Amino acid sequence: DRHGIPVTIQDEMTAVNNFNALTAANHSCDLMYTWDGTLLTTIMGLDTTDIPEGQTLYDFVNEKMNEEYDLQLLGKIGVNNTYVIGVTQEVVDTYHPETISDLVPVAGELVFGAEHKFFDEEGLIRYKPMCKEYGLEFKDGKSIDLNLKYSAIANGEIDVTEIYATDGQRMANDLVLLEDDKGFFPEYNLALLVRNDLFEEYKD
Repeated sequence: DRHGIPVTIQDEMTAVNNFNALTAANHSCDLMYTWDGTLLTTIMGLDTTDIPEGQTLYDFVNEKMNEEYDLQLLGKIGVNNTYVIGVTQEVVDTYHPETISDLVPVAGELVFGAEHKFFDEEGLIRYKPMCKEYGLEFKDGKSIDLNLKYSAIANGEIDVTEIYATDGQRMANDLVLLEDDKGFFPEYNLALLVRNDLFEEYKD
């Protein structure tokens, strides 16, 4: 509305499908909103150990997007929506964990539940890689519809879950957040990912 440029807003897509639409030879979109952590793990198949010392995740991802895909991230929008592991107050009162590693000796007594996406095989920041990294063996791992997750917590069906850092429902459900002491979960800074040729096309 400021520059007279017609904009088409497409239907919601998965991160992979949206990225493919952005990078295809006959691309169907010019820019997308995404998370730098998603680009690192789901798109490039890397993790935080691949980032050179002294370089931020955002800068590393932006560099790779420019070099390998002719794309660039615009400035951070100001939201870091990384994953956080939360446990019920009952778990805290019983076992007193402060870090994710503190769950290792008691995981066999606990049920982990999260939405379906956290259990899929697409991406490195998921249930199985997390359990492998920390050496966690939960009594059960339940894949739950996102809309039912907090009901399952309230009903005592699950003891441990993953949530997004910005999720306000964690407070309503008295979840206690544990420190990611091994740094398994990367930052997830929201930003626009843009084709570089867009700037040339609309330079005027």
